[in-house]
Amino acid sequence: MNLTGKWRSATYALAICSGTLVAPAAAQSGGDDDVQMQKIVIALPNGKRIVRYVPRPKKASVPLPGTGSGSNPTPTPPKVTPPPPPNPPSGGGGDSGDGSGGGGQNKDDFTPPDAPDDLARQIAQWLEWYRAGDMRADENGDGKLNIADYTDLVSRLRGTTPPTDPGAGQDAPGDDAGDPGTPPTDESGWTDLAPSPGSRVIYVSNSRGNDSNDGLSEQTPVRSISRGISKLRDGHPDWLLLRRGDTFTETFGRFAFSGKSESEPMVISAYGEGPRPKIISGASPAVNFAGSDMRQHLAFVSLEFRPGTGHPAAGFRIVTGAVEDLLIEDCFIKDYKDNIVVQGELGDTIKNVRIRRNLILDARGNTHAQGIYASHTDGLLVEGNIIDRNGWDYERGRDASATIFAHNCYMQRTAAGLVFKDNIVMRGGSHGIQARHGGIIEDNIFFRNPMSIMFGNEGNKATAVPVEGTVKRNVILEGTDISSDLIRGDAIILQNTASVEVTDNIISHNINEPSSAYGISIDGPTTAPVRNALIADNIISNWDLPFRVHGHNAESAVFRDNVLYDSDDNKPLIKHRYRDTVGAVTYLNNHYLSGRDNGQWFTLGSTQLDLQDWQQDYDGRAQEWNGAFADENRSLDTYAQSLGMSGVDELIQAMRAMRKGAWDERLTAGAIEAYFREGFEVVGSR
Repeated sequence: MNLTGKWRSATYALAICSGTLVAPAAAQSGGDDDVQMQKIVIALPNGKRIVRYVPRPKKASVPLPGTGSGSNPTPTPPKVTPPPPPNPPSGGGGDSGDGSGGGGQNKDDFTPPDAPDDLARQIAQWLEWYRAGDMRADENGDGKLNIADYTDLVSRLRGTTPPTDPGAGQDAPGDDAGDPGTPPTDESGWTDLAPSPGSRVIYVSNSRGNDSNDGLSEQTPVRSISRGISKLRDGHPDWLLLRRGDTFTETFGRFAFSGKSESEPMVISAYGEGPRPKIISGASPAVNFAGSDMRQHLAFVSLEFRPGTGHPAAGFRIVTGAVEDLLIEDCFIKDYKDNIVVQGELGDTIKNVRIRRNLILDARGNTHAQGIYASHTDGLLVEGNIIDRNGWDYERGRDASATIFAHNCYMQRTAAGLVFKDNIVMRGGSHGIQARHGGIIEDNIFFRNPMSIMFGNEGNKATAVPVEGTVKRNVILEGTDISSDLIRGDAIILQNTASVEVTDNIISHNINEPSSAYGISIDGPTTAPVRNALIADNIISNWDLPFRVHGHNAESAVFRDNVLYDSDDNKPLIKHRYRDTVGAVTYLNNHYLSGRDNGQWFTLGSTQLDLQDWQQDYDGRAQEWNGAFADENRSLDTYAQSLGMSGVDELIQAMRAMRKGAWDERLTAGAIEAYFREGFEVVGSR
């Protein structure tokens, strides 16, 4: 399974395991004016759909999703809407593909011929019982039949429908064994690489080598990278190894080689003990992929890249679609304008690039500097990296160098199949990550970024394709400003979504004052609204304004089971810029506490509400937060001190010094996330 397949499977697992496969849309029956039909769309990993129409019971015990009265409708689960089937069935028997229900006409059920047999069978059986009023369809055992039983059916199918892992997209070390798209990892989490019987291993040492040597042993290394490259064989699993501790003032040039296969890649790496071999590239990219010749099955591991002078365009530069199956791991890349560029072409995408456990630092230039820039990709894994202080010149300061255009990570709207996990993303010029095409953003640490996560962004394009994915289990700390003139501090910004889950994130303490920092913000133009957003189980603590809807850009969202706590008295807990947008968000079972006067906790346009009014009109199960966290004041400073360090500066320096052979798990996203989850564990009653 390649990374794109993994991304689709993870999206499918999200739908199966969270119970959000229910996608109701009203459609009228063709024969009985008193019967309304409920359309259900089941997303499949291959991009097709199973479409079913279910009659709404005439006497439902509770309002069906989307049919609640007043200003507090019953919450509708987010819809998972994949692209329509390429060839919908003819003769009125299929779905129109636009989710409209076909203009009010009752349609036949449609199951793609390649639907998983077991899934199709179980869904069909349940629908037969449901339509017949057979209580065997009562999945939740409440003695009534309603659409909630379908959600429970989906929950029961966990583990019996592919993929069975509810944590798809969160790979444990080694869980990809046998997956040709992602080689397995060893017990320490590094990609498991070893020469094969057909490999030629070439050694290069600037300090001990001679270009007249054969380069076939550590005792007879060649001296220059160029001489070593001349001994590589295209299409073979050859290895080019540079001696650790050596410094090379040359580049790999325009790299024109491929490995043999996914299981037998060509590897460019290091040998010996000590620090990574250092490549000083000058004004040129250290590694350059360009041109139309296909390069594939390659791994660049344990190398250090610096320009040495100035800030040339890119360190690791891929500007061609003719690249597939590339690993960049345990590399140190610093001081380029763009440290890593992965840029395919329209109609010719770069496939299956894996950027793992690298140090990606201090990208800076006059404009638009990025730690990682990606566009026209089809499968991009960014995992376990330290990504720090990219997009501005720390020597000149933020006011002199930071802009809205430069980021730690900038994933363009054409960067498909993104999995961004277990990274530590700190002190970016503007965004920690712009994930304009959506994707999976999970288990990351974001620290002192002016804006941590932008999910989806298509500008003002009315024809833009909405995006899908998840933003889960991230820890976002200490939002700040781009500069003294560019006030920011936002944690999560949502724009132009078809379906997104924002769940189980910790957002704690913006540090810029005065600020307009938003914990979670629904944003963007009205032509590209946020649809089918589930925002649940998040903790937003002492962030200036925990949740806002900026304009008429929310179409459907569920906001439930969140804790919004702010001891400050400057801003409300929830703000809708326009009162008429409140109906687009279903609020349910949230906990609130503010340092403001109770009558100012919620703002709808020019109207302020207290908790009682909010409960009555919008969140019938809202509660005042009466609980406590184990230690809500935890920070990276206190984490550093728990490790015996003086504070966060020493912690970051230790992170920036890590490498294979000297990798400290205490300085990784997983360990830091665990520390904060322990601190935000609820003690006592809510």
